[in-house]
Amino acid sequence: LNMEIKNQTKTWYAMEQETDAEGVKSAKAEIFVYDEIGGYGIQATTFIQDLENLGEVEQIDLRVSSPGGSIIEGNVIYNAIKRHPANVTVYIDGMAASMASVIAMAGDEIIMADNALLMIHNPWTVSIGDSDQLRKDAELMDKMKSAIINAYGRSNYSEEELEELMNAETWFTANEAIEAGFVDGTTQGLKAAASIAELEACAKQVGATLPV
Repeated sequence: LNMEIKNQTKTWYAMEQETDAEGVKSAKAEIFVYDEIGGYGIQATTFIQDLENLGEVEQIDLRVSSPGGSIIEGNVIYNAIKRHPANVTVYIDGMAASMASVIAMAGDEIIMADNALLMIHNPWTVSIGDSDQLRKDAELMDKMKSAIINAYGRSNYSEEELEELMNAETWFTANEAIEAGFVDGTTQGLKAAASIAELEACAKQVGATLPV
């Protein structure tokens, strides 16, 4: 199968749709989030437009290896993936930290490489202003935290437990993430030459580096 690449400029994500030998698009697409979410000046609106341009795909494989990024952009992407009619399988290939872990939760099924890591923590920001402005920003952070906790609702933790884990900035191995209910299963760390070559090509396209 050939792959039709949707993004040709340096960005933090890439989308591909399978086509047959005659160039006919299949019902399967892949999305790679392999860098800082919202980086390079590429906003969620561009991601969503590319997602819509994929057309009526029935299966999306979302591959994640990201340290996180913008809370606002990440929330928009999470919601867009959640409401997409396709079945979404998320593969955590290296690291799903911060907002990348939130986006990963949008999958109908989440598979984590056995050598990957997942991290959750409190949202944070840099704020400038008087005391009233700082209080407003703190209240906004609290609301964003509540939204993130809702995204982690598939886990086995209560809201209070999730809040404590986020306060502590908690890292999970693949086995720990399964036990916690964040992911559904594991897969062996990428070793097949064909898979590595494919992922290296996508990582190069988005200007990222594959995890080791």
